Parts: sequence; C-alpha cells; structure tokens
Amino acid sequence: MKIGIILRFVTLGLILNLETGCATSSDIASGMLFEKRDKTVFVSEHFSGYAGRHVGEVARVLEKHGFLVTKNRERSDYFLDFNIDGGATLTVSIGLLQEGKKLIEVESTNVWFGTVMFRPIAVANRVEAAIEEFDQALSKI
Repeated sequence: MKIGIILRFVTLGLILNLETGCATSSDIASGMLFEKRDKTVFVSEHFSGYAGRHVGEVARVLEKHGFLVTKNRERSDYFLDFNIDGGATLTVSIGLLQEGKKLIEVESTNVWFGTVMFRPIAVANRVEAAIEEFDQALSKI
C-alpha cells in the first residue's frame, strides 16, 4: 500500500515537473546574417557536469546549419556559450557570439521543486527545449 502511494507521488511529481513552470525564449540580433566565408565556431572542451553531457547535441545542431565546430579558438569566427545553471530554478542557455557580441541567445527555464527532486529529467527536458529553439533561431537567419 505504501509503495503505491509513493509511486503515485513520484508519477505526479514527474508529470508536474514536465508541465509547470517552464519557459523557453530566444533573441536574435537585428540584421543578423552569416557571411559566406567559413562558419567556424569554437566549442570548448572544458564543459563539466550536465553541460558536458549535452554539449555534443548543441554542436550537432551547429553542424546541421553549416558550421564547422573547432576546438581552436584563435581560428574561429564564432564562439558557443553553453551553460546549465541553477538549483530550484534551472536555466539552460545557449548563445552564439562573434567578437564578444551575442548574435543568438536562447534560454529555457524551469522553476519548480521538481527540478531538484527529478534533476536529470528536468535537465534533459530543458536542454531539449533550448536546442529546439536554437535550431529554429538558426533556421531564421
């Protein structure tokens, strides 16, 4: 009997975590157009934790849109800014920068206690939402 109640609570928590307190947004710099030259983007090797687990997914989206991903910062035209941050408020941010200026910025946030209780699921969901928004933003330019 106690196991059934616990399972119901966990299931309800998972459902609510997926459905409440989530927001995803993007911002594209006005007049943003990529030049015809090689579109190389620096992606650091020094991501840790959840960001380290998911940075490859972001890199694949960049490659899908014609970017050449490199680990050589000096020879890159663009820079990937990727971060997963938070405790009870979880924020996944993806930015594409050129010479320190953000060209594309995407954020996906979840505010709810489920982000603490069910962190791997919350992170995976917010990363997926941020990547979808980043993909759409790259498609617009």
